[in-house]
Amino acid sequence: MAGRGRGRGRGVLLSSEVMNHIAGVPGGGAENSVAKKETRGRNNSVSDIEEVVGNLSLNIDEKQLKDLTKISEEVCKTAEDLKKLAAIIYEKCLKDRELAESGSYVAQKLSNFEVDGVKFRACLLSLVQQDFKVKEELRKESINKFLGFFTFLCQIFFNLKIGNREPIKPLVGPIMECCDMIVDSEGEKCNDDEFECISMQLQCVGKLIESVDSDRMLDFLEKVRKKIVMDKTPPKVRCVLLELIECYGRKWEPASNDVTRCYCDIMAELYAGMVV
Repeated sequence: MAGRGRGRGRGVLLSSEVMNHIAGVPGGGAENSVAKKETRGRNNSVSDIEEVVGNLSLNIDEKQLKDLTKISEEVCKTAEDLKKLAAIIYEKCLKDRELAESGSYVAQKLSNFEVDGVKFRACLLSLVQQDFKVKEELRKESINKFLGFFTFLCQIFFNLKIGNREPIKPLVGPIMECCDMIVDSEGEKCNDDEFECISMQLQCVGKLIESVDSDRMLDFLEKVRKKIVMDKTPPKVRCVLLELIECYGRKWEPASNDVTRCYCDIMAELYAGMVV
């Protein structure tokens, strides 16, 4: 499962239509630790879930997913419990965006888990919606937290499926608006980490986004091309954006080892101040 999604606008909101779509409303860790939990049965608590989520790894496997699902179903007896579960998983991914992919697998596994008429995915997407509404403030407050939010947004679009294994298509707008916001940055506001993050995430989810809204992707890539040739664009930013354009030119297929090594060497030289 591991390996994808990891990296070195127009006022779109997650509307009621999107949330209805998400909720399915018409109209719109260690083996010993796990073994211990299995013996607790109905005595599991939210702290047990926190411990399991705390042990999430980059290479999450089916057993971890099953363990978390089992404990969640034993613990979550009310809608409020379900909201706490969603918040625990979401906050973990915000703090460490490298775990966003694993978190999205958990989200998919628990997607249809329902208590008191409330589905897990609705709770989770509600948290994402709240941060999207204040994305500019979130970005000013903490670049790392903003990128954790953006990475998780991309990964749930890529991995969380509904209905007939369909992605949540309305998430394309919020993803691309975040990308626009970063690419529109100028001068000192151009943060290398932000550009590298959107480049790596779009190399992962770009093909799916293009299949949903090709015009929106083409508009964004035109912005990227202009950004690359602007005099004020820092060399590191140009490098990661060029890598993104190349990926699009390959129809979003993974780069060869030689191409990957080339970009790694260029970035190393840029960080060493050998290229200006």
